[in-house]
Amino acid sequence: MEKKIAYRVRNWKDYNRSLINRGNLTIWFSEDAIKSWYQKPQKNKKRGRTYFYSDAYIELALTIRTLFRLPLRATQGFLEGLVFMLGLNLRVSHYSRLSRRAGELNIQLNTLKNAGKNPTDLVIDSTGLKIFGEGEWKMRTHGKQKRRT
Repeated sequence: MEKKIAYRVRNWKDYNRSLINRGNLTIWFSEDAIKSWYQKPQKNKKRGRTYFYSDAYIELALTIRTLFRLPLRATQGFLEGLVFMLGLNLRVSHYSRLSRRAGELNIQLNTLKNAGKNPTDLVIDSTGLKIFGEGEWKMRTHGKQKRRT
């Protein structure tokens, strides 16, 4: 077994700020994402009731569940608190509805499980949900840097 490398902190102010920023969470929804929260009415040839919540909302809820390693009931509570804090007039689905719809949707969430300690960017807009690894979103948004550190 290798000996653990000990790092020496030289700039405590920046080190403390980086530890504080680990818990910093900023979540916002675009207007298009809010409009696509509910399923649009459609003529369904199948028997039974049409869905109330859109596939994009179910995907969002299940991604948050995987990202924070939450059980379904806690995911429902997290989303209710988030909607309340943002002051949105949206309903949050019951945890059993999330469970049933999760089996019907084909969602690939393995990229979050394998992310490890690398930062993950979760982007939600009208086109859906996209998970970017470290640097992918930054490169797309800001372009290539002169120096990489």
